[in-house]
Amino acid sequence: MKSILVYFFMLLLSFLIFDALTLILSASFALWALYYFSNKQIEKNKL
Repeated sequence: MKSILVYFFMLLLSFLIFDALTLILSASFALWALYYFSNKQIEKNKL
């Protein structure tokens, strides 16, 4: 029973770490895309 709890805890911990990394990467990509396309729009309006 103890080993099942240890494995469950390790699975939960690895899922939380993976989920946090996925969230950080997707939020960073979204912010980069927003910055990139807003800069393109500003440069387009200057012409």
